[in-house]
Amino acid sequence: GGGGGVVGGGPLGAECNDDDDDGDGPSNAADFQTAAGLFSFILLFFAFAGLSMLSAVAEDWRLFWREYHAGLYRAEVHVTVKLALDLLLVRVLPALVFGAVVYLLAGLRREAPAFLLFELIVALANLNAGLLCSAIGLALHRSPGAATLLAVVVMLLTVIWGSLQVSTDCLHAVLRWVPFCSWAFYAYDLMLTEELRGEIVK
Repeated sequence: GGGGGVVGGGPLGAECNDDDDDGDGPSNAADFQTAAGLFSFILLFFAFAGLSMLSAVAEDWRLFWREYHAGLYRAEVHVTVKLALDLLLVRVLPALVFGAVVYLLAGLRREAPAFLLFELIVALANLNAGLLCSAIGLALHRSPGAATLLAVVVMLLTVIWGSLQVSTDCLHAVLRWVPFCSWAFYAYDLMLTEELRGEIVK
């Protein structure tokens, strides 16, 4: 988990590193584009990383179905243990390591509150992506191919509607509510707003 966060976050943070950055946030258009692209890629990374939950859900469902009907344990016990172990260890911990590596290497705002907020956002974003993919995998556990296709489309649209790729003003009036259903929309907005706080981009 932690090792994967370092492997994934290291190259990304180094790629976005600016030796001339003072750590006070973007001050010009190039810095803004770098930060915006970085945050968008982070959300895309978490969205597709969530697809790994599909196979785990399908295998776990079959095992749970047999053991539950055999009377080995109650459903709420299984759900509690599953959420506590899988989501915290597989989703939250690697996201925190990934976020810390990217944040330090990319030269983002050098303030403790900003760093802690960033860590909270990436952890919740990865958690949301995993839960959404788990829900899709569980709903379509008899059709893994359909579950994978649907999850890929949903994750892709979630990030596209949640970042700068699509402006809500460009959407038809009937569809303008859709981005507000995306976890990526709120994550991207929070990350970019915090990074631009108090800055004037020229």
